[in-house]
Amino acid sequence: QAEDGIRDYKVTGVQTCALPICDGDALLLIGEGVHAAWPDSPAAHRIAALPDTIAVHALSDNCDARGLVSIAPRCTRVDDAGFVALACAHARSVSWY
Repeated sequence: QAEDGIRDYKVTGVQTCALPICDGDALLLIGEGVHAAWPDSPAAHRIAALPDTIAVHALSDNCDARGLVSIAPRCTRVDDAGFVALACAHARSVSWY
C-alpha cells in the first residue's frame, strides 16, 4: 500500500517539471524521481502523455536501488555515462527537488 502513495506523490512532480519542457528536450528521472517510471502508475501515464519529441530517461542505478526491475515503456534506462551524454547534449538543465 505504501508504494501506491509513492507513485501518486510523483504525479505532481511530473506535472510541475513538464511545464517548461519543449520539443527536443529530455527528461531524466533520478533519485526518488525514478518512482515516476513505475509501470502503469499515474505518474507514468503523465509521462506517456508527453510529446514523442521529448525523450524520457531514468537513471538505471537509481531504478535498481528502488527495486524497479521494469519501468514504464515511455522511459529508457541510462547509466552514468548516459547521464553525462545527456548533460553534454543539452545546453541547459533544470532540477526539481
